Amino acid sequence: MASPFERVKTAWYSPDRERELNSLVEQMAAEGVTRGELDAALGQLLEEVRAAGADEVTEEIILFVCDRLHGWCMPAYHITTRSSPDARGPDITPTPPGTV
Repeated sequence: MASPFERVKTAWYSPDRERELNSLVEQMAAEGVTRGELDAALGQLLEEVRAAGADEVTEEIILFVCDRLHGWCMPAYHITTRSSPDARGPDITPTPPGTV
């Protein structure tokens, strides 16, 4: 099975990277991947994208997913993992339609 980083990297290189990355992180959280593992994978992806010379708009795609993962956004956008401080179980708030 692919590592969380390998999975987010694959989503990043899909034609609709923003939607794919958000959906994949939601899916992995539902599968039981911890917030720490997801955070590490997204951090590694961000470092790689920055090293390749990405602009601020491109970086913001990854940072928005991180914000959702840590709850630094509107509650409707939160991604809840089993390891979240306020986790109520494996429930995941999907990306609202038309937001990505």
